[in-house]
Amino acid sequence: MMQDHPTLSAETKTEPLRLGWLKLLVLGTTTAVLAGVLSLYLQPAFLVTLATQVWACF
Repeated sequence: MMQDHPTLSAETKTEPLRLGWLKLLVLGTTTAVLAGVLSLYLQPAFLVTLATQVWACF
């Protein structure tokens, strides 16, 4: 017995592609933000300022 499968619409076919691009965009943005934050830790003046601000909270 053969089952009839409905044909996929154009929107249904492009949905996985759109989801893949969205995941890639989120991954790229996250990577760029993390690289920017981590690069701040390589600057001694930033670390001194950060430590001073954190210590001022107490």
